Parts: sequence; C-alpha cells; structure tokens
Amino acid sequence: MAEVLERTEPYILAESIAFLFSKTEAGIEKEVTKLMRLPYSKLEAIYIEFFEKGRME
Repeated sequence: MAEVLERTEPYILAESIAFLFSKTEAGIEKEVTKLMRLPYSKLEAIYIEFFEKGRME
C-alpha cells in the first residue's frame, strides 16, 4: 500500500515537479517520494527553475 503523504506546501511542490517526469499515478508517487527527501529550499529552487523555463504554469 502506498504511503499517504500530507498535502503540505513541500508535497505540493514535489507533486508538481513529479508530473513533469511521469504520467502514471505510480510513477508520480515514486517521484514524489524521492523529491520529498530533498530540503524545501531545493524543491523550491527546482520548481522556480522549471517555472522560469516555461515548463510550469
């Protein structure tokens, strides 16, 4: 059974980034789990980088 993660701001950033790397539910969950290991500042930097490149809305 997949671990249920609280939908905090770091989780939302990780989920948004994960959608860029995977299109399946299982793949997204796997990416979110990996991304949640990063410090919030790193998640934020990744999100901003993708946003500035036009990959995020």
